[in-house]
Amino acid sequence: MDVAVRRMQVMKIGCFAHTLNIAAQKLYSVKAVASWSAGIRDVVVWLRKATLAKPVLKEKQRLLGLPEHALKLGVRSRWNSLFLMVERFMEQYPAIEAAAMDLRLKRAMDSDRVERVSDDDVRKCEDFI
Repeated sequence: MDVAVRRMQVMKIGCFAHTLNIAAQKLYSVKAVASWSAGIRDVVVWLRKATLAKPVLKEKQRLLGLPEHALKLGVRSRWNSLFLMVERFMEQYPAIEAAAMDLRLKRAMDSDRVERVSDDDVRKCEDFI
């Protein structure tokens, strides 16, 4: 590609989407972001995998008047998925907290050693968004 560009004497412009993806990937290696985003990811993964979690979360969403949206999971290969995961997590945070306090899920979360998201992590999520 480089040889062809030189021979044709044209200016080479990199793919914007690829450059954006590379820049976004750097977020995963920044310790300040990686520490709190890993905790959020763990909670989201657990809530998506646990059989009883979906109906309990939907129940809490209805009770709190929140949209009944599913949680999104961040995937490193998609440049904006970390943002989308955090944004949805914050939208549903009251329902997630209520579900985590529900005895039907609390025991399972404790036995699976799922750590709750701290208030400091929630503030970092708000800043990130």
